[in-house]
Amino acid sequence: MAEQESLLNNEIIEQLQFLAEDDPSFVRQLIETMDKEMSYFIEHIEQWLHQSDYSTIAKVAHKMIGATSNLGAAKLAQTLQAIEYAAKSSDGNVIKQKLPVLAPMLAESMKQLKEIFSENDK
Repeated sequence: MAEQESLLNNEIIEQLQFLAEDDPSFVRQLIETMDKEMSYFIEHIEQWLHQSDYSTIAKVAHKMIGATSNLGAAKLAQTLQAIEYAAKSSDGNVIKQKLPVLAPMLAESMKQLKEIFSENDK
């Protein structure tokens, strides 16, 4: 699947699959936590942007970069990194450009991660 290669870091996915051999529920819990935290970020970023609260945007984006990177959602992490840098320089235009892709990218990344890690139960 070409999309999977472009959204996920296969090396990290392989490491997670190795870790999930002993406890597949652990990785699924990490995925669910990332999904909830990213959804919160997506729900609130426009409000923070409207308030010019670049500090909060940068802080939350930075936190989410770690979570998404650790789970192999490389493209999502790259987008968050661009948002973090834009927030640190108070560049609302760059953030606005990135907003439309965040939710679909999260949805597709979550779909791919859940497909991969549901296979560990078989």
